[in-house]
Amino acid sequence: MNCASGTGGTPVIRANLMNILITPVGSAGDNYPFIGLGAEFARRGHRVTVITNDHFEPLVRRSGLEFVSVGTAERFDEIIANPEIWHPTRGLKAIMDALVGQSRLLFDAVAQRIGPDTLIVAHALDFASRAMAERDPNLPVVTLHLAPAVMRTEYVTGAMQGTRDPSFLPRWAKRIMWWAADKWMIDPAVGPVVNEVRSRLGLPPIRRVFQHALHSPRLTIGLWPAWFAPPQPDWPPFFKLTGFPLFDGGDGAQPVSPEVEAYVRAGAPPIVFTPGSANIHAGAFFSAAVDAATRLGRRTLLLSRSADHLPTPLPANVRHFAFAPLSKILPRCAALVHHGGIGTTAAGFAGGVPQLIMPMSHDQPNNAHWVKRLGAGDRLLPAKFTGPNVAKVLGQLLASPEVKAKCTELATRCAAQDAIGETADLIETAAAAQSTLSAGPATISARRSG
Repeated sequence: MNCASGTGGTPVIRANLMNILITPVGSAGDNYPFIGLGAEFARRGHRVTVITNDHFEPLVRRSGLEFVSVGTAERFDEIIANPEIWHPTRGLKAIMDALVGQSRLLFDAVAQRIGPDTLIVAHALDFASRAMAERDPNLPVVTLHLAPAVMRTEYVTGAMQGTRDPSFLPRWAKRIMWWAADKWMIDPAVGPVVNEVRSRLGLPPIRRVFQHALHSPRLTIGLWPAWFAPPQPDWPPFFKLTGFPLFDGGDGAQPVSPEVEAYVRAGAPPIVFTPGSANIHAGAFFSAAVDAATRLGRRTLLLSRSADHLPTPLPANVRHFAFAPLSKILPRCAALVHHGGIGTTAAGFAGGVPQLIMPMSHDQPNNAHWVKRLGAGDRLLPAKFTGPNVAKVLGQLLASPEVKAKCTELATRCAAQDAIGETADLIETAAAAQSTLSAGPATISARRSG
């Protein structure tokens, strides 16, 4: 062990150098924070391996990290080609059905790489690593949650699907709400994946998987600040908050293309529209965007890896680009309109721009709730996301001095925090406090080979 200064100048007891396995699951918004944390661990001298889909291999390797594949880039494209993944109630099952194969590959990849100095940093949907830690309590597994929607509470919940916040309900009613969500939506979607993993380890099947299999009891970290979604009295004691990781490829790794740079510089700050990096079914979103841009007479920048769902031809004040790092362009833009993914939401805060969110599913309605509650933006459900409505709400946001002041304040808060460094400090401290990192890997290996 060694003692070093943490991100805030406080001495941090750090573990010896470790073999860190990082297991993100999902789209860019899921992978980027884990890769950014991995780059920080590598800078501190740890050996870091990222186990994820081939789609993210170039970024993993550019970040100086080892890479292990658990799915082809073609499989990633097949998953995002399914419009069901954006459905408000069926989306979770569509994603879990698509991830069955990846879960099996992930189990094998992790089990093969466990050694006496191993620590696993797991995504919420990496049920394999947490099951291994349950089978072998000496295996250190830390879970990172990216958005507050996964944190159950009988107190202030924020909006879930739809626009109404159920926080007004009595606590007993919220307990029934969570029970119903487990029984009718979550367990049917996630339970088969979780219990297959548990069966391979000789563990009994469980119900209410989001209640019993979503956290690491040694340490679970939420990657958002308390000012975004405040901690609740019934959150578990092993759960800690840091802040938004704000990693989109690292300095120089994801430069602004000359074409994007020229457009941003060519006139008044543009409005940015993006439905999320994995969304290739956003025709209605972009049609409303172009209509709103025309009504407002504002320069507009559309971001999408696919041009197939864009209206044609685009008017002169609207340009499409496949990619631009939001961290580098948003401070020079007027507003951000998006789907409500937590990575894009955090980028909007850091860029100091008003946000208009069209939430569809997963954590998006909850994230949109907190943005509106903070006074940094507004939301429109997909049925209301039309050109006239988008133009009206954007016009109000852009004209509001209160919104502008709030966005500036939150950008300052984001700039003052090194969330990736703080997260790495927490994990290193937890690893140093554990009495041993070496007991148990043989148990898992024997169970796997049996």
